[in-house]
Amino acid sequence: MIVMIDDIIQRMSAEQLAEYLRSIPSENIKRIEIISNPGLNMKHKALAES
Repeated sequence: MIVMIDDIIQRMSAEQLAEYLRSIPSENIKRIEIISNPGLNMKHKALAES
């Protein structure tokens, strides 16, 4: 799955994402946005950065 955290696009599994989110204090999270069908631009950036 492709995830953007702090403006950095990353690839991680759902399990890795869940663990990462559990590790963050809730007061440090401003917003969580789920994009179920990311555009090609985001997919290309993720591939280029991996």
